[in-house]
Amino acid sequence: MTMRKALAAFLLIVAGCSTGEAKPPDPEGIVVLELPSARGTVPAAKPGVNVIASKPEVLDLETCIAKLRENPFPGGPADPSGGELYLAGLAAERRGAPDAARKLYFEMIQGFPGSSYTPLVYFAFGELFRADAASDPTKIQLAVQAFEEAIKSPPAQNPLFEVALLRKAELSAMKGDGTQVMATLLKMKQANGTPRCVDGLAEAIRAMLPPAYASSGKPERAAMFFASFGSDELTATMTARLARLYITQQKKPEAIAALRGLASSKLPGGTAMCSEALAVAQELGDPGLVRDLGARCNR
Repeated sequence: MTMRKALAAFLLIVAGCSTGEAKPPDPEGIVVLELPSARGTVPAAKPGVNVIASKPEVLDLETCIAKLRENPFPGGPADPSGGELYLAGLAAERRGAPDAARKLYFEMIQGFPGSSYTPLVYFAFGELFRADAASDPTKIQLAVQAFEEAIKSPPAQNPLFEVALLRKAELSAMKGDGTQVMATLLKMKQANGTPRCVDGLAEAIRAMLPPAYASSGKPERAAMFFASFGSDELTATMTARLARLYITQQKKPEAIAALRGLASSKLPGGTAMCSEALAVAQELGDPGLVRDLGARCNR
């Protein structure tokens, strides 16, 4: 199937999941969204209500994603066409009108397929399907397809690239596909972009990697895989947490194998490795493992 036919098929699915007529959002009672455009800033709510932060905020991941969707292009989009429709769809989504939001998003993609807002609209479709999947698992695959469309725009032009990959990983975790979770998170790390919501993304990765690896990876190779993310500290921490997870799963041999893989790795030593890995090794009651990890730490 060609890219054009695949896109058309996906849009037909989206349209079939919507009912009712889309209407411009009622400005009363919705969050203030502002859209940089060729004509300047277009308010989507009451004019004059605009708080500009004087310094960067440290936000939890979901709050950061919400704000990023509201203002994805602080310096203005390369192609602002269709931005008003995107903003109207987002406002409808926020006020609890998913059918109206889908209609507006669908109209935007049909009318402005090359817009800078296109990946954001596909991300929005993914979010809507992901919400539906909580009660209807058949919507998981539709959400995955939407996020896959969202990441077809490269990171340099796509402020939601890494976030869309995270959502894909979360959906793979829902399906119990640890291998896909790891592959998707590694793709996020390898993306040549400047990700937003960095702190939240890093925390999410740390939370998702151990259970994903435990479901599908070889314990003795865990440290080598975690090292692919380019951080010695993360490698040591994730291996230790994986070993602790194995312990809770009554898999003591796997926990020992994971820590032995860390001890024999080429990673430098230091307190990052000692603090968690040695503590878990001591819990396992393996003197040889404690000795080997200690030797690695003291290098």
